[in-house]
Amino acid sequence: MANVKISENPEMLDPDGDDYYVIVDSSGAVTKRIKLSLGGGLGMTTYNMTAGQTTLAARTDVKNTPIEVVFLGAVVAETLEMINNCLSGCVKILVATGSNVTVRRNDSYMKTKNPLADPDINLNTGDVIAFTNIGGDPSASLNGTWLEIFRSLQV
Repeated sequence: MANVKISENPEMLDPDGDDYYVIVDSSGAVTKRIKLSLGGGLGMTTYNMTAGQTTLAARTDVKNTPIEVVFLGAVVAETLEMINNCLSGCVKILVATGSNVTVRRNDSYMKTKNPLADPDINLNTGDVIAFTNIGGDPSASLNGTWLEIFRSLQV
């Protein structure tokens, strides 16, 4: 498996928006795509928050997959306070595409590792922060709580 390469082009990884593909490269050239499956579990989305938006909604703004990488940006400064409509156990890995998004700690919706006295994480280009959902159940109108599982911030 030393010759496996993941393409940096999302369209090559996910041409129809439903499946995740790995580009297998045995000699420096793309040879074929392999469909991976975790019960339909991997997703990738590029999303820009709109003016005044504080919530990401699964099935609308982002996908409803067990694991999703979200390349997240905003044209103007926005604060993410909640992700809704996801099942318990889902993981969202947020990758900042700019410096206009702040993630706000709120013990009811977004529990970050920041102290309560300093609730905001101002993301810069390339910053990564991941959350897992605890207690979410869209069929019962429960959004659950998102717990930070890791972060990698540019310095």
